[in-house]
Formats: sequence, structure tokens, C-alpha cells
Amino acid sequence: MNYKNELEIDLIDLLKRLLRKWYILGACALALAIVAAAYSYAKSGKAQPAPSVSAVSSEINTLKSALSDEDAATAEAAAELYKTEIAHYYSMLDSAISSALMKLDPTNTYKASAVYSVVDVSGDTLLNISRDYASSVAVLANSELKSAANAEEIAKKTGSLTADDIRALLTVEAKSANTVTVSFYSGDKDLSTTGLNAAVALMDKVITKAKDTLKSDVKLVDTYSSYGYDSIITDKQYAFTANCNTVLNTARTIATTFSKEQADYYNYLISHTDGTPENVVIEADTEPAPVKRSVSKKYILLGFLGGGFLAVMYYSLKYIFSSRLRTADDVNTLFNLSVIGTVNKSNVEKGIDILAAELALDISKKSAKSISIIGASSTDAANTFKSKLESLLKDKCAGSDIKVIKNVLGSEDDMKLLADSEYAILVEQTDVSKYEDIASELELCKKYEVNTLGSLVIK
Repeated sequence: MNYKNELEIDLIDLLKRLLRKWYILGACALALAIVAAAYSYAKSGKAQPAPSVSAVSSEINTLKSALSDEDAATAEAAAELYKTEIAHYYSMLDSAISSALMKLDPTNTYKASAVYSVVDVSGDTLLNISRDYASSVAVLANSELKSAANAEEIAKKTGSLTADDIRALLTVEAKSANTVTVSFYSGDKDLSTTGLNAAVALMDKVITKAKDTLKSDVKLVDTYSSYGYDSIITDKQYAFTANCNTVLNTARTIATTFSKEQADYYNYLISHTDGTPENVVIEADTEPAPVKRSVSKKYILLGFLGGGFLAVMYYSLKYIFSSRLRTADDVNTLFNLSVIGTVNKSNVEKGIDILAAELALDISKKSAKSISIIGASSTDAANTFKSKLESLLKDKCAGSDIKVIKNVLGSEDDMKLLADSEYAILVEQTDVSKYEDIASELELCKKYEVNTLGSLVIK
């Protein structure tokens, strides 16, 4: 039975979930807006009739004569600064197109990591324990691995990345006072592993310098890899777009305080020269028609809205077609099973005392002697909650046998334990417990004539 089709879509719950993903939605919108801006810039070239050098020079002199020497010098300095800032902005947009960082999908990122322990050269981790060894070593490792020579060496070993890509995708963090983690991000699992291995190979230089200059002993402890969403990539992509916007805003606000005469002179300078009145950007003989490029606000807006819309659609469809428990109310709606209470997965022990007291009272009223705690979720949060609940109920119900059954759907021994119980308590978790598994648990309880006291839901 496809249980999710029996439920109406909870729009409020869907909206709350989307709001919790605001940073991903924003990053997708900004990333597509940058791509759209770059596309509009590349597409926008329009040939403009080129005025002659004499005509431009004459116009510049006319506009300049309307200003005092001081005001004219201010406008000229502003024009030079504008040219510099706008060139930098377009360079950043060009970089966004080819950047490995900006091409990464934050929700589908491979990360390969190496964990290093950092201790005093004596090897005694308890010696001078107040000192934060890891931070100093992390700074040293970050500087060493991302140096021009080392970044280039790592890039060559990857075969497809540049030194700038290496600096963006390689991170060095002090995870604690005595732990440093070196990580390499990529959209490809093999590439992330290759990049990390190349960085680890260069860590010998860092280890030697750390021992000589920081009096710290650095040793490789373990390596591991992970896949999925990573906020570090989102933060880096957001920082890149924020830097782009900062540069563009700086260029746009340079002449905001100018008088009309200064603004006219300034605008003519940035349109017809390299920023100085002496260097007219027109060749006297050939007089070619320059190509005027611009960034379309319409494309930026459409890219921003399109990126946000696609991200919203992705998470909405994922929610709608998910076969996992969406809300605590679904347990009651689909299975007619009472929900005793809910807890938050970030702090499953908050409020558990009250829930345990309520269950203990119910167990006492029913004179239950054997109670099993089961559930279709085996996450750390669920296991912690079950163990804590078991401990509290054992204290409050001294005459009852309370036990946690971990795999009632997959283990014959665990099924026998359930069959020997009088009552069962279901512990389920939203986005983890499958509707079909919950139904199977209830069928087993019915088959073995085990009554259910209700369910507890981890959100």
C-alpha cells in the first residue's frame, strides 16, 4: 500500500521545511543570477558608431572647462577608479563561469578528509593542555598547502583543476585544541580523493615546520569521505557572489555625490577614455566601431527567480514523493495510533522526563509486566532517545520488564522478544521512518497479540 498517497499535502509543514532551507534556496538563486549576468554580458555586444578622436577630445575639453581644476581632478580620479573596479567585476564574472567552486552543487558534494592530531613535541597530550596547538598548525598548513608552488603541484595531480581551484576547494580547519582536519571538496568522488591524497603528501613539510617553529608534533590519525550537503561550499559560493556585488556597488556609487557638471564630465570620461582625458580610446586611422557590453538587470532577475524556483521545486517534489514519515500527525491519521508526544532531534532528552512519567502511569494502570520499545528508525538521535526512555521507565516501573528491540523487522530473535511482550511503544522519526515499516511493525504487534501504548515521534 502506498501510504503517502493516502495523505493530503500539509502545505504549512512544506512551507516550514522550505524556510529551513533558505540558505540553499538563496545560494541557488544567487548562483543562477551570476550565470545569467555572465551570459547577458557575453551576449550583449552591440556595435556603436565610433566618434573621431578630435570630436571626443573637443567634447572632453568643453565639459572640463565648465569645472574648476579641483572638481575636474576629482572627476578624473573617480573615472580611473571606476574603470579599475568595473574591470575587476567583469573579471570576477568570467571567473565564475570556469570556477570549479561555483560549479559545485552544495547538496551533492563529495568531501575527502584527513584528520591530524596535534600535541606537544614531548608527545604528552596533557602537557600544557591550555594551549591551542591546532589553530597555529591549521594556519601554517593552510598557508603552506595553498602556496603558489604547492597549489600548482596539487592541481597537476588532479589533472583537471587550476591552482586557484585548489585554493577554493581545499580547506584546513582546527576542529579542537588538538585536532586539525584537511578536506578536499569536489563533485566527483575520485577527484576529491585524488586532491586530498596530493595535499596529504605535502603535509610532511607542514609537519617539519610545526615541529621546528611551533614545537608541535603532528600525526595523521585517520582519513574518511562523505557525500551530500555541505554548508562550507554554500558559504564560499555566497562569499564569492557577495564580493562580486561589493565590487559592482563600489563602482556604481563612486560619483553619487557629484554635481551635474562633474557627473557629465565623469560619464564622458568613462565612456570614451581609459579614465584619463589624455588617453582617448579611439584609433585615429581605422576608427573601429567598439562593441558595447552590459549586464542585463532583466537576465539577473530572471536568473535569481529561476534559481530559487528550481530549488523550491526540487525540495517540494522530494517532500511530496517521499515515502518517509512527514509529520507526527501522520501516525495517527494513517495508523490510528495515538501520539504520546514529540521531541526535537537536536535535543532528544528535553522533555523526555514528562513523557516517561506519562508512560509509566499508563503502564501502572494496565499492570503491564513486559514492554518493548521498537521503531523503524535507527539514527543516533533515535537510539539515544530509546536508551534514555528505557532507563527512565525501568526506574519508574520497577516491577516491569522494559527492553529496547533494535531490529524487530529483520531479526528472528528480536521478533521473538516482541512476541513475548504484553505491550509495545513505537519510537519513530520524521524523514527517516518509512510508512511501510511502521505498518509492518503494527502488523507484527497484531499478529503476536501485543498491544500498543502509543507512539513517540522525533522531529
